[in-house]
Amino acid sequence: MFQKLQRDSAVVRVIDASPYANLRSYCGQLPTLLAATGTPGPEALRQIFTLDAELPPYEPGRLDLVTRGADPVLGGLPTVAASARAALDDDTSDLVARLADAVTGLPHEAGTARRPGAEPNALADLAERYAWLHGAAACVHLWWANRDRPLYGGEPGATGWLRAVLAYVLARAEGTDPRRHGPHLLPALDVLAALREQDELFTAVPVRLAATSQEAADAHA
Repeated sequence: MFQKLQRDSAVVRVIDASPYANLRSYCGQLPTLLAATGTPGPEALRQIFTLDAELPPYEPGRLDLVTRGADPVLGGLPTVAASARAALDDDTSDLVARLADAVTGLPHEAGTARRPGAEPNALADLAERYAWLHGAAACVHLWWANRDRPLYGGEPGATGWLRAVLAYVLARAEGTDPRRHGPHLLPALDVLAALREQDELFTAVPVRLAATSQEAADAHA
């Protein structure tokens, strides 16, 4: 049985779930995701990103593998970005502005990639770019919705982790080497080192790791 599972698992990535196959499936949904259907209301974004917001009732019947509407994360970014930039340091504000410009240009890029005669892999490349920008936008929303609380072990409103994430993710979205933005990335190392020193998970709301048996014995000694 083990050998069968090992054999099957070796080909699943190639046949069913390779990164490129996922991107090809994903790119077919870009027109719906990028549809201009208006900006989501602040209450909707607050419910998504505020960490202590009450969750809506779980409705498993609404789960689907195909999108049914525009992406609220990207749709709500321009408004949030305009407000957030006033509260951010210059470097992070510039990165948010770059992100907002990139998000605004996605519908045009999608239209170009879908024109007859376009490069065959253009849509798949755009789907990958879209995924990176979506992740970056989610981080901006997370910071903005929770700027009054500590995230990743920092002080409330701290921007070091956000600057590092945006510099890295934007570089990946643009197809450039993130190491070109080394100074912006350094705060991420400080965050991770501090969480590790405190025996906490690398999460937005740090979770204390269980002590090892030896540590527990030492604590009671």
